[in-house]
Amino acid sequence: MKRKRYYYKVVQKYDGFYGSAFIGGQARVKYYINCWTSAPEYLAEKGFHLVVFSTKVVAIDWVRRKFNMQDYEVFKCEVLGKADFIPPFFNGSYLPKDFLNNVDYWRRYKQFDKSSNIKWPTGSCFFKKIKLVKRVWPV
Repeated sequence: MKRKRYYYKVVQKYDGFYGSAFIGGQARVKYYINCWTSAPEYLAEKGFHLVVFSTKVVAIDWVRRKFNMQDYEVFKCEVLGKADFIPPFFNGSYLPKDFLNNVDYWRRYKQFDKSSNIKWPTGSCFFKKIKLVKRVWPV
């Protein structure tokens, strides 16, 4: 029997839910423990899905290097539907609902290439659905 593969999601805790660590504003995704979550419909239909890390080590390392550690948590998660499209990464982006129509966003996206130093962190993977299973950090 094939062993289940887990990934790791970095989230912030809010009042009654967990929110995505990468994207804020109207595009922030709300996560709940043991519930399947998808990207907002207006993002998913354009191919923008949810990001997780391939291992617990890279998820925790990313939090330690980039953020005030006390504000973030790492969860083991289950995933469904690997995404084909990898959007450009804008550190600290707060994406409004209309960002998909934002000419400047897409101009910057078209200028990106493999040599760009603005990339998703090592170990980033994109999936259509994520389920937070268990908090693994901090313990």
